[in-house]
Amino acid sequence: MSAKFKAIVIDDEKESTDLLLDLLIDFPEIEILKTYKYPVEGIKGIIHFKPDLLFLDIQMPEKDGFDVLREIRKYDINPIVIFITGYDKFALQAIKHAAFDYLVKPVDPAELKATIEKLKTNNNDDLANQVSKLINHLNSNVKLKFNTPTGFIIIDSSEIIYCLADRNYSEIHLSDGRKEVITCNLKKLFKTLPKNNFFRASRSLVINLNYIVKVERTKRKITLKCQNGFFEFLVPYEQIQMLESKMSDI
Repeated sequence: MSAKFKAIVIDDEKESTDLLLDLLIDFPEIEILKTYKYPVEGIKGIIHFKPDLLFLDIQMPEKDGFDVLREIRKYDINPIVIFITGYDKFALQAIKHAAFDYLVKPVDPAELKATIEKLKTNNNDDLANQVSKLINHLNSNVKLKFNTPTGFIIIDSSEIIYCLADRNYSEIHLSDGRKEVITCNLKKLFKTLPKNNFFRASRSLVINLNYIVKVERTKRKITLKCQNGFFEFLVPYEQIQMLESKMSDI
C-alpha cells in the first residue's frame, strides 16, 4: 500500500461526516475519494474505487455497516475498516471481538490521531477472516440483562420473538409465551439486541428475523411463527422494502 491512504466515508449523519472531514485536514496521508450518505450507494462506490481505507458508520437506513461488509466481501476488495459509531454496547463488543478499529461519535481528535498512526503498521490481508468473526459474533445467542419495575431479568436473545413499545417501557414477548415488561424504551432496547437478528419494523415494533415465515408486500403484513402460534403485524411499506433488502442474502 502506498504512503497515502485513499479512503471512502459512509455515514448517514452529515454532521458526523463534516466533523470527520474537518479533522482529517490535519492528516495529508488520508485522501478522501468520496463520501456517501446511503449504504447502497456506498457499496457501489467501494466496488468502483476499491479504496485502501473505509470509514464506516454502523446504524444507517436500509443497511447497517455490518451489512455493507457482508456485501463487499463478495468482491476482491480488501480495505482497512474503521467503524464510526455511537455508543452501542453490543456493536462495540462485536467490533472488538473481530479486531476492527473504531471511533465513537463525536470523533475525538486524539483518538483519530492514534487510529491513523496504527494504520501505518496495519497489515490488512485478513479482512475476510475479520468479517467472518464479526458475523459469527453477531449471529451468536446473547444473554441480556434488563431492568424491570420490580428488579431485573436475564433473557437469551434467541428467545425473543418481538418487542412492543409501551410509552417509556417496552414489552418483550418470548417464545415460551411469557411477556416481560422492562423499564427502557424501544429505541434503547433495540440498540442492545444483536443487529444481525433483529429489525425495527416500525416505531412501536421490533421483530426477531429468525421467526419470520411470511411477508406480504401488498398487505404490508409480516407473519412470525413460534411454538405458541402465529403473530401478524401491519408495518409501513418502507419497512417492508428495508426488510427485503436486509434479508437479500437468504
